[in-house]
Amino acid sequence: MTGIPAGVIAIDGKAVRRSGSKKDDKAHIHMASAFSAGKRLVLGQVKVAEKPNEITAIPKLLEMLAIAGAIVAIDAVGCQRDIAQKILDKKADYILALKGNQGSLREDVELFATEQMTKSFADTKISQATTADGDHGRIETRTTTVIHDVAWLQNAMPGRD
Repeated sequence: MTGIPAGVIAIDGKAVRRSGSKKDDKAHIHMASAFSAGKRLVLGQVKVAEKPNEITAIPKLLEMLAIAGAIVAIDAVGCQRDIAQKILDKKADYILALKGNQGSLREDVELFATEQMTKSFADTKISQATTADGDHGRIETRTTTVIHDVAWLQNAMPGRD
């Protein structure tokens, strides 16, 4: 890929429909894909090993892409130190989802965010953006808050050390 992508790049894994067969004991093909949300275009794909394991495919996929200036969004499977570092090394930002199965990481982040909100974010640098969307007979207002002081997360984030 050439050029600098704008906006959000979503990375996710999917099983290719009808690629497997229970009768022949053939497993489905699993792919990790990078999708440009704004351009509605698949930017790259990497086949995942026989057993679904996106963690090893995501760094390979990131290596193939020019992502400088983009925001890379990955579900909870991609919440790994090495994946986050690779995104930063390629001059992009990331959004990594957290689930309850990552030790106490999610609880730690929720606690930190709650504490900062009660202090009106006085102890940390933040950015906020608010959008309003009128659709389906209702008006929805969303406020996104980005907390920039996340160095404390470095030791809490799971990794493949």
